[in-house]
Amino acid sequence: MPKRFSPALLALLVLLLAGLAAFVYGASGSESQRAWQIYLVNLLFWSGMAQAGVVFAAILHLTNARWAGPVKQLALGGAACLPVSFLLFFGLYFGREQLFPWLRHPIPEKAAWLNLPFLFARDGLALLVLYGLSLLFFYYSVRADRSE
Repeated sequence: MPKRFSPALLALLVLLLAGLAAFVYGASGSESQRAWQIYLVNLLFWSGMAQAGVVFAAILHLTNARWAGPVKQLALGGAACLPVSFLLFFGLYFGREQLFPWLRHPIPEKAAWLNLPFLFARDGLALLVLYGLSLLFFYYSVRADRSE
């Protein structure tokens, strides 16, 4: 028997597709720089919120805040966004011309630091380490909560 989508999930999928269509329309139009700037701001905001939840849960763990069980679980829920955020980071590559003005007007003194391959390599590696440690904390935290 095929499993049906719940109405809420179906509504979220429709909203996701509408947002994706709006972004593609904006990025391919005359205001593509604005669309890519919005993409970057949203990526940074939601990635920061997800990471902040994991950090808050780590603080609760370090201080042995036993009163905060449900709050800790809620804060850890943001960790589910981290793998998606990691993949969306590499989507910035397609908007590089609109987002990084130093590509159009290179600064010779900073060429070693401000070049496209090094930017995505260093930031991608930093996100991989940060998100990897966050997901490792998430895994052991949920595992410890299940064994209690």
